[in-house]
Amino acid sequence: PLTFVRGLVTVAACIAVACIGALAARLGATVTVWRAAVSESRRTVRREGQPLWQRLHVDFFALALSGVIWWLTAKTGFSAIVNPDSNPSLSLSVYMFFAPALLWIGATLLLVRLRGRALAAVASRFGGAGTAGATRAFLLASAGRRGAAINRGLVVVGLLLSFGVELGLFTATYERQANVDAELTLGGDVVASAPAGVTASRRLEAKLAAVPGVQGTSAVDHSYAYVGPDLQDTFGVDPNTITRGTTLRDSYFIGGGVGPILDRLRSRPDAILVSKETIGDYQLHQGDLLRLRVLDRLSGQFNVVPFHVEGVVQEFPAAPRDSFMVANLSYLQAADHAGGPNVVFARSSDPGPTAARASQATATDGTIVKNITEQAQQTVSSITTVDLRGISHIEEAFTIALAAAAMALFVALAMIERQHEFATMAAVGATLRSIGAFVWSEAALVLGASLVLAAGLGLLLALMLVAMLQHVFDPPPDALAVPWAYLGELAGAAVVATAVAVAIAAQRLRRLPLGPLLREQ
Repeated sequence: PLTFVRGLVTVAACIAVACIGALAARLGATVTVWRAAVSESRRTVRREGQPLWQRLHVDFFALALSGVIWWLTAKTGFSAIVNPDSNPSLSLSVYMFFAPALLWIGATLLLVRLRGRALAAVASRFGGAGTAGATRAFLLASAGRRGAAINRGLVVVGLLLSFGVELGLFTATYERQANVDAELTLGGDVVASAPAGVTASRRLEAKLAAVPGVQGTSAVDHSYAYVGPDLQDTFGVDPNTITRGTTLRDSYFIGGGVGPILDRLRSRPDAILVSKETIGDYQLHQGDLLRLRVLDRLSGQFNVVPFHVEGVVQEFPAAPRDSFMVANLSYLQAADHAGGPNVVFARSSDPGPTAARASQATATDGTIVKNITEQAQQTVSSITTVDLRGISHIEEAFTIALAAAAMALFVALAMIERQHEFATMAAVGATLRSIGAFVWSEAALVLGASLVLAAGLGLLLALMLVAMLQHVFDPPPDALAVPWAYLGELAGAAVVATAVAVAIAAQRLRRLPLGPLLREQ
């Protein structure tokens, strides 16, 4: 029978079983929640953890290694080498090309690492209520929250524009140096050669100066003289007029630029510029006396004429690629009695037709007229004889199209990503103009930052390539050639594409389907 004691024991047992069951259920739920929390935390750690390349700082390592390779290349002189004798031969150190490659890789990875942090920092600093306008502050704050998306656009557009800037600078420098090479071989844009005495007696320089298309002329006496047992070409020039008909560059001389070297020739009638080989062979220094045996055209004999060394020349228009000398025209004429210059250099912006007119104007004087256009096709003195114009124009057009397409794509993706946000803003009463400000402000940020990145990175890459390939160019360039027209087209294409994409986005905002978009939320 059920007694009080048995009932009490039964109730106590039921309570104990219930407590044990509740405790077991609680423990089970706790374990489940704990496992879920641990799993989620692990996923969060995996999701928020840095990639291996960021933990290893591959971007900084690539940039540092690029700088080291560039520094070693400049210090040790590793570069392309062209043999000036007979056919050109090219010897390249492959490792030096790692410098621009690592610079490109490092810059890209660094931009990826930033992920818009710089923009977010700027937005947090200048996007507060105390700035010059609530709208501007709100736009900055919005851009700061979308820093990662804006950074993706910057990476794509900025690197494309950087490649375009690098390509334009390098190609323009390459083409200019190809013309310089031809000008060195020929002497000028248009060159007229005449027998000794004809230039002065027939006033050949004045005739050429009067030819339509000729912008300036300079007469030169090309003679020969012995330095010891070596017969060398000797050029008599007028320091006051030599730059009217041809171009002299600082890289042509050692120990001074064009201006100081010409000043030395002006200041001393018997001054002479000799080659580096002559300096080394005869242990000469500036100011040393140098006795040359100069061919006297009247007697046909070589007479000893004193000169004084006033500089070192390694390149000169129409000079050979081995040893030669440059002296004052008046002093050399007094020694060789040649009757005046025998070569006239003429500067022209249209050498082909100008040379044809010059040939007609001097046909009765026995002249031989050549132009730089024909010479550029015949010159085989360096690797720059390869014509890059066709392929470079294709690449430049392709780069312009890609840059424009990238900006348009960024605006289109921004519209797709934020269409729900824009629909909500429109539903609460925001005007289309204020909504559109979010689109064009982000596009302007990407475009402006991309142009700045392109100017810096593209210039640095072009400088690096030209510096490492300086011996491919004969002579090496004094500075980069800047193709302003192409760079303007590149920037203009990006600006126009951005404006068109923003205008299309504004039209889409007017037709935004608010109902379906809000129901999706």
